[in-house]
Amino acid sequence: MADTRSSLNFRKSATKLQKPKVQNLEEEYIHNLQQQAYFLELELKLLKDKEREQKNMFPSDGLENGPLSENIIALKAKYKKLQQDLEKNIGQLSQENKSLAVTFLTLEKNLKKISEERAQAEKKYQEFVVYSRGELDRMKKILHSETNNKEELQKRIIDVAREKELSTTWATELKQKFNKQDLHITKTQQKLSELEEYKNQVVEEKNRRIIALQEETNKLDKAIQDNKTLTNVLKEIEETIKTIDELNIEKDNFTNKVRVLEFSKDLVDKTCSQLNSEKRQLTSQLNELKNEIQKDKAYQETLVAKRLKDLDSKAIKNSIKNLDVSRKESAFQSDQYKQKYQENLLLIEERNKLNEQLEKDKTSMAELEDEHKRLSEHVKELSGEMQNATFMFGQLTEKFSAMSKEREKVYEESRKVFKDNSELKSQLMYLSKKLEMNDQLKNLNIEDLKTLNRSNLQVNDTLENLMAKWETIQTFQKTQAF
Repeated sequence: MADTRSSLNFRKSATKLQKPKVQNLEEEYIHNLQQQAYFLELELKLLKDKEREQKNMFPSDGLENGPLSENIIALKAKYKKLQQDLEKNIGQLSQENKSLAVTFLTLEKNLKKISEERAQAEKKYQEFVVYSRGELDRMKKILHSETNNKEELQKRIIDVAREKELSTTWATELKQKFNKQDLHITKTQQKLSELEEYKNQVVEEKNRRIIALQEETNKLDKAIQDNKTLTNVLKEIEETIKTIDELNIEKDNFTNKVRVLEFSKDLVDKTCSQLNSEKRQLTSQLNELKNEIQKDKAYQETLVAKRLKDLDSKAIKNSIKNLDVSRKESAFQSDQYKQKYQENLLLIEERNKLNEQLEKDKTSMAELEDEHKRLSEHVKELSGEMQNATFMFGQLTEKFSAMSKEREKVYEESRKVFKDNSELKSQLMYLSKKLEMNDQLKNLNIEDLKTLNRSNLQVNDTLENLMAKWETIQTFQKTQAF
C-alpha cells in the first residue's frame, strides 16, 4: 500500500510536470527527466509485480533469484543517479533563475533606454526630414521664381533690343531723309540764288525798259506836242502795247519760275529750320516785285488813260481790254501764289510736327537706352543672384546628400536597434518562460520533492528487502543444487 501511494504521488507529480506546454529545450529536458522517472516507476512496479508472483511461486522456501536481484540493484542505482541529477539540475536552474532575473532587469533597462534613444532618433529624423523638405521646396520655389524672372527679363530685353533696332532703323531712315532734304535745300538755295540773280536781272531789264518807255513816252509827248500825225501816235501806242505785252510775257515767265520754285519747295525737307526764313525773304521780295509790277501797271495805266483822253480809237480800247485781262491774270496768279503760300505754311507746320516727333523719338530712344542699361545691370545682378542661388542649391544638395547618408546611417542603426530589440524580446520571452519554469520547479521542490524523497526512501527500503530476499532465494537454490 505504501508503494502504491508513493507511485501515485510520483505519478501525480509527473502529471503536474506534464501539464506545462513544452516550448523550448529546458522544458523538453525536464519533460524527458519526468518521463524517465515515470518509466522507472513503471519498471519498479513491474518488478514488484514479478516479485509478488515469485513469492506466490515460492511462498515458504525464501529462495533468491539472481537476475532479478541484479535488475533491482541496477534500477536502484539508476534511480539514485536520476535523483542526484534532478537535485543538481534544480540547483543549477535556481542559480540560472537568479542570474536570469538580474539579466532580465538589466535588459529591461537597456531596452527602455534603447527605446527612448530610438524615439529621439526617429523624432530628430522626422524633424530633419521636414526641415529638409521645407528647404528643398523653398529652394525649388526660389529657383522657379528666379527662372521665371530671368525668362521675363530675357523677353523684355529682346523686346527692348527689337524696339531699339526698329528705332535705329527709323532714325537711320530719318537721317537719310534729312540728308536728302539737306541736299534739296542746298539745291533750292542754289535755285533761289539763281532766281535772285535772274530777278535782279529782270528788275534791271525792267528798269531799263521803264526808262526806255519813259523816254518813248516823253518822245510821244513831244510828238503830240509837236502835232505829229495820229498815225505816228498810234504806231507809238502799238509799240508801247507791245512793250507792255513783252513785260507781261516776262512776268509770266517769272511767275512760271516762281511756280517751279514752289514745286521745288514741296520737295524741301520738312525738318529744315532755315526754310521758313528763306521763304519769308522770298515772299517779301516777291511782294516787293509784285508791288513794283503793280506800280508799273498803275503808271502805265495812267499813261494810257492820259493818252486815251487824247486818243479815241479801237486799238486803244483793245489795249485797255488786254490790260484788264492781264490784270485779271495777275490777280489769278496772285491768288494761286497765296494758295501755294498757305500750302507752304501747312508744310512748315507739318515739318515742325515732324521735328517735335523726332525730338520725342530721340527722347524715347534715350529712355530705351537707359532702360536697356538698367535691364542689363538688373540681368547682371540676377545672374549674380542666380549663381549664388545655384551655389546655395549645390550646398543644400550636398547637405541633403550628407543628411540622406546620415539618415540611412540612422536608419541602419535603428534597424540594428530594432533587430537587437527583437532579439532582446525573444531572450526576454525565453527568460520569462525559464523563470516561469523555475517558479514551477520551485513549487515542485516545495510541494512534491518531499513526497518524492519519502517515496524514494520507501523504494530503497523495499529494494533492500527485495535484495535480501533475493539473496536468500539464491542461497536456497544453491543448497538445493548441492
